[in-house]
Amino acid sequence: MNLTYHDGVRRSTEMRSGDASGPACPPFSDCHLPNPTRRGLEIPHPVRYSRPKGRGVQAAGSGKIHALRRTHQRGTGALRMNAEKQPVSLMIFDLDGTLIRSGDDIAASVNYTLDALSQPPIEREKILRFIGDGVRVLIERSLGPTARELVPKALELFSTHYADHMLDTTDLYPDVHPVLTHFARQNKVIVTNKPVGAARAIVDRLQIRGYFTEIIGADTTPHRKPDTGVLAPLFEGVAPDPKRTLVVGDGVNDILLARNAGFISCALLNGLSDREDLLALEPDHACERLSELVDLFA
Repeated sequence: MNLTYHDGVRRSTEMRSGDASGPACPPFSDCHLPNPTRRGLEIPHPVRYSRPKGRGVQAAGSGKIHALRRTHQRGTGALRMNAEKQPVSLMIFDLDGTLIRSGDDIAASVNYTLDALSQPPIEREKILRFIGDGVRVLIERSLGPTARELVPKALELFSTHYADHMLDTTDLYPDVHPVLTHFARQNKVIVTNKPVGAARAIVDRLQIRGYFTEIIGADTTPHRKPDTGVLAPLFEGVAPDPKRTLVVGDGVNDILLARNAGFISCALLNGLSDREDLLALEPDHACERLSELVDLFA
């Protein structure tokens, strides 16, 4: 059963699944999907929010100072436009590196896969830089251009191993529960390039499912972040107010998704992605910790 709420977010009480007409894939795999694309806005969007020219962010210690000066609130690392909190009604969260610390389990499954295929292991930090564009791209990057013929088998090995070990060390960032509780009145969803089965299993096990009205994964739609088509399940005819819709994530794709959709972007600088890559995109806000959202938004 589907219900459309006043804010235009379409909730579903049924489990969503990928395209059943394609070839069979291993559990928790997104191997049937095409490589990610970066298209323009595809959801209904009667009002587009324009980012002012020169908008940028100044991060403590980064040495990057852009055209628009922002205030650095004393006692936090939050970077904000002014002293007033910005109202939001819909919050779109990334998963890996934003809500959960999952890098060790992902890296372990990648190196298990490489070892099973007689390929050399990769250091953890390098694997973390490969995360963000889905399982297939993670495996392709890990194997390198000279071993592409191993991708199908590698996908099977990785998906099976990760399904059994994705919660060996993965846990929540310390401030997740307080932050999600603080924003109890806002609609909250997870949009991740992780397969939706794995995302749901982790969210359920870590007991944060109740905070979210929807979880969208790599196989929920034919699209992935930063393609705005990934947001289609959230909206039915009525688009959200872009000035009150926030995308929070630690990845380049999260900032690009917000930009493509005209939403507010907030980069988390201590996740899996390189902070300089995030700051180079000039997000609307940047935080060192998730808890700083409380000081920025209402």
